[in-house]
Amino acid sequence: MTAGTEPQSVRAKAPRWMKVLLVVSLAVNLAVAGAVGTAIWRFRHGGPLATAYAVSGPGNLIAFAASLPHGRRQEIWQRTTDERRLLRALRAELRAARLDVQTSLTADPFDVARFAAAQARLHETESRARAEAQKLVLAIVKMLDSTERAALARWQATEGPRGRGPWRAWRRPPPADAGVPPEPPPAPVEK
Repeated sequence: MTAGTEPQSVRAKAPRWMKVLLVVSLAVNLAVAGAVGTAIWRFRHGGPLATAYAVSGPGNLIAFAASLPHGRRQEIWQRTTDERRLLRALRAELRAARLDVQTSLTADPFDVARFAAAQARLHETESRARAEAQKLVLAIVKMLDSTERAALARWQATEGPRGRGPWRAWRRPPPADAGVPPEPPPAPVEK
């Protein structure tokens, strides 16, 4: 080095293809992270059964039937086609009845008679849908043998739609002394 000259820093510039490769790599990483997050969310909140069988019948019984061997599950599925088809149509009627209630509620000016008629239609449609769902439950349960019915009872108690999740502790049976009324607070002492 000579006096009075400072060393020059050498700065290498990345080629254009490397910059493009970094952006593509970031996009792929974000896509993979999104897919993993979606899968975790979906399986945490019901799994594929929650979406695949949502229009097929009562979720608890359909989810239990999915735990049966494939051949048995297919037999139950095929023998209940008519009931599930009727339930699907009733669910479409329910959506229409709920929409009618909402539109009658938000109509300006508000028509009480129209709202009452829409409420009555919704109530009647819900009643028919519940009755048909009950028929589907009975049709499926009639097809189960005694060991499958016992497994269904165990499944409902532990894994059913009300048996999982962080809130299951809230539904524990009450303690043995739950029927005993609490002692009244002591009376205030006057001085």
